[in-house]
Amino acid sequence: KSSRVVKVAVAQMTSSSDAEANYKVVESFCQECKSEGVQLLCLPECFAFMGIHFKESIAFSQKLDGPSMSRYCGLAKSYGLYISFGGFQEKASEDQ
Repeated sequence: KSSRVVKVAVAQMTSSSDAEANYKVVESFCQECKSEGVQLLCLPECFAFMGIHFKESIAFSQKLDGPSMSRYCGLAKSYGLYISFGGFQEKASEDQ
């Protein structure tokens, strides 16, 4: 019987309404994970954006194949990680 060990990191962060600053924090987590041999990074809910009012979150929401999630998936590919995206403001359709 073979066993496989997977090194996991759980990240905590204080997300804000500055989506670019949040992205840079996640990228720094990815850099650290790569240097530590981590294979799975788990991010908290609202990792990409935390608005002050729910209307900001609605305005920020995007489809899962939109630019923000594509950018975060690019980090996973670049750093050779699996990333559990804890929560994301998903827009189900363009009408929402």
